[in-house]
Amino acid sequence: MSGVEGGTFESVFLSNLMTASACEDEAKELRDLLNNAATIMGGLAYNIIEEATFKSSTLIGLNAQLDLFKTRLSTCESTFLEFEHSRVLLTDDRVAHLKAHVEDKYALYRDWYDQDAPLRELKRDMLRLQHPFRQHLDSLHQKISNNSSLIIQINQLVDQMSKHMETWPTEEHVKDVVEDLRTKVKGYDYVSQSLHTDKNRLNELQESLERLITDVIGLIDRLLDIKKEYDVKLFRIYTIRKEDFHELDAYLFGPRAPKSPQSSKFFLEVTKFVPINKLVLLLAAKPISDITIVECRDHIQFAYLKTAEEGDILVTEDEWVKIMGPVKNQLEHDICWAFVTAELVSAVRHIYKYDPTVVEYSCRDLVDFVDHQKRSQEKTKEKSGNKHFCYAHGLRQGFEYVKVNGILREESRPFEANCREEVVTRHGSNLGYIKEVVSLTTVKEVLQTLQNHPVAGCIPVFEPDYGSINDQLYYGPTSPLSRYQTMHAISFVGAGGVKEGEKHVNARSSHGVNFGKDGYFKICFQHVIICLTRGHHMRYLEDPVLLPCRFVYPELLSQEKDKEKRRDDTI
Repeated sequence: MSGVEGGTFESVFLSNLMTASACEDEAKELRDLLNNAATIMGGLAYNIIEEATFKSSTLIGLNAQLDLFKTRLSTCESTFLEFEHSRVLLTDDRVAHLKAHVEDKYALYRDWYDQDAPLRELKRDMLRLQHPFRQHLDSLHQKISNNSSLIIQINQLVDQMSKHMETWPTEEHVKDVVEDLRTKVKGYDYVSQSLHTDKNRLNELQESLERLITDVIGLIDRLLDIKKEYDVKLFRIYTIRKEDFHELDAYLFGPRAPKSPQSSKFFLEVTKFVPINKLVLLLAAKPISDITIVECRDHIQFAYLKTAEEGDILVTEDEWVKIMGPVKNQLEHDICWAFVTAELVSAVRHIYKYDPTVVEYSCRDLVDFVDHQKRSQEKTKEKSGNKHFCYAHGLRQGFEYVKVNGILREESRPFEANCREEVVTRHGSNLGYIKEVVSLTTVKEVLQTLQNHPVAGCIPVFEPDYGSINDQLYYGPTSPLSRYQTMHAISFVGAGGVKEGEKHVNARSSHGVNFGKDGYFKICFQHVIICLTRGHHMRYLEDPVLLPCRFVYPELLSQEKDKEKRRDDTI
């Protein structure tokens, strides 16, 4: 085993010594090349640089090999010490001899490397001169190129001038050209005068057109005024004046003595438009304005009046808007009641610090479980043709469900844009609870309650009045095109003062921020409306109702009972 190791080492060293000898020959050859290069430096500068680069890389390689030899030698010395008793072929004298031989070769290499220092310095000098020399050469090439281009251009100009001189006109030709120009100038003067005349005519026509446009605009404005008057006549088909109320009261509720022909005639005239039972209800509302009979689309008639019931404006309209959060969009779903119920529970619980932060509760939880029968019925929207399983419902029923079952948080049952037929099992925790549903019957009660929190309610929706309300005051039907659509649940967030001479409340709808003004609108709260046409809207407008109506709000449990319910409310 030790013999194999010794033989390997010797062969490696012999090979390396041969390489070192070859390197010595190369160094000698390089020195000869340097002596020859010194005599012809000017013409062979680039060749010397390339040769020097090649030799330098060779020197670096030799240096690395010698370092490797020294490392291997050191390793062998340690190996010889470890295997001192098993040495066969290599003796201390032979190792020392080899070591001395390598050191001699290394010394020769160092001497050769030191002798090549001028060549390396020459290479650095040549590299420093190379860049300015190339710049100068490029500049000379550019100047030569520019001069060549300039010479070509000059030659081209000379050729052009020569050709042009051959075609220069004669004196007779110049006279002909001048005469032709004079004729053209005269023609230009004539055309210029004609254009000037036409311009004046055009100005006169423009003034006439402007007068005509002004006249047309005036006619259009007049037509619009006539249309408004015509619409009013079509819309407001009859008015019971306020000063005639006492005569109707006397006829309806006075002694049974025979009535005068004049009173009977007036009574018969009124009852042509208002049934007696409706007239009694309207007079019982104690109106402070005329009773106006209007006829909307499809010849459906309504009566509206203004009541004396008012309230002090005590609420800042912006306070509850911030608590209510972003305005929702119910899209084409019939779920306004669910949105309002969930938002009111969230707002009231936060205002009274039952929920430290505003918690969004799930309207879908209400739609899925408040009325199972309605939820299972499939409906198709006329406009879109989409299938729906949502449904219209009352606010009270929504709050009653929350009272008994609590309401899930939005993250437990989020709103979905598309109605799904299947109902997923109800599960979640930290539900919202209430104690009772409180109804309000007068505007005064509503205004007082609005000092503490928002209030839920409804309005009858008439289109196109509702959809195009923007920042105007909502009165219900306002033209012969008005048509009753549905009752719509909304949240009342404050009383906004007086607009257009009417006191109003501020309401939040659920038709997105593009409706009204950022999703909010104003409703007159002194107007009472009733449907007079039999068989239409009797369920909702059979009796006189305020335009905003059906006010409710949730009353909360005590803090202790609410915490007790929440302890074990995971479902």
